[in-house]
Formats: sequence, C-alpha cells, structure tokens
Amino acid sequence: MPEYENIDEDHIVPCFPSTSASSPEFSKKTEAITFLLQAKGKRRLSAFKIKYSKRISLSLKFRVWKAKVDKECEKEIAERKKNFLRLKRERERLLTGQSELAMKCEALTENTRLLRASFERHQALYLQSIVHSFLQAKEMSTYM
Repeated sequence: MPEYENIDEDHIVPCFPSTSASSPEFSKKTEAITFLLQAKGKRRLSAFKIKYSKRISLSLKFRVWKAKVDKECEKEIAERKKNFLRLKRERERLLTGQSELAMKCEALTENTRLLRASFERHQALYLQSIVHSFLQAKEMSTYM
C-alpha cells in the first residue's frame, strides 16, 4: 500500500476509477456506499449487508471518503443533539409544571370544600339564630 501513503483527502471521491460507471461492479459498489449511508441513519443492518458492506468499506479510499462525510455531517449531528437535549429539558420542565399544577388544583379543590362546609355551618348558625329570635319574639308576644 505505499501508493496510498500521501493521499490528499480533498481529491478522494466516492467512486472507483478501476471500474467504469456503466459496469455492474461499479453499481454494486455505489449501492453499497448508499446503503452504508442509509444504514448509518437507521442503525439497522442485516448480517449479510454488514458482511458485504465491510468488504467495500475496507478500501482506503472509501474509509477516507467516509471520514470526510462524517466530518461534514458533524455540525448537523451536533445541532440535532442540541435540539434534542433542549426539547428533553423543555419536556421535563413541562412535566414538572404539570405536576405542580395538579397539586395546586387538588389544594384549591380541598380549600373549596372547606369553604363550602364553613359557609354551610355559618348559614345553619345564622338560620338557627333567626329561628331562635323569632321564637323569643313569639313568646314575648304571648306574654303581652
């Protein structure tokens, strides 16, 4: 492999000059490259596809090209990861807010129940005092 020692990464492209673009071997290699790129996103590979893709990926040109593509995608991956973490924090914050809101709602329901019971007691005492004063007035009117 001495011919690959001083390779300039900028001139490496995902093609294989030893084969012509119309040959079936070239299409198989490009299919393998396309598959690897798709599989990288899906993270699902069958054993056959892994074995076949490994054969293609052993070439130095492909490895250098793949490293270049990975480097180009690094910013997008970092941005997606940052967005994911931001959305995860926002979801946790919303869930915390939702639980706090549920606790406040329960407390308000309990306070409403207590206020209603207090109002009913107060109303009963008020009605009892009215009836009591009415009966006293009636007693006084019978004495007179």
